[in-house]
Amino acid sequence: LYELGIPVFAKEKNYTQTHQVLINAKQYGGGFVAANQLEACNIIGNHVNIPGDNKPLQGLRIATTEITRRGMKETHMRKIAEFIYRALATHE
Repeated sequence: LYELGIPVFAKEKNYTQTHQVLINAKQYGGGFVAANQLEACNIIGNHVNIPGDNKPLQGLRIATTEITRRGMKETHMRKIAEFIYRALATHE
């Protein structure tokens, strides 16, 4: 996601060791708008607060639990990242 220009949190910490990805969704209209944009494309994420930001729900959380449970691997994740990028890029 980061390589596609999506602002992912914790790059300086090598991102995360969990199944969750936190995106700063301000440029996409905030977390609620971004989550709705993804849902319209059958991708589920949810709006969340960004650590240290006093404007609520500017983040977007995406988890990989279900897709890994279904056996998807890194090559699939690259394609899913492209889908997420395309869905968020359509925000006006």
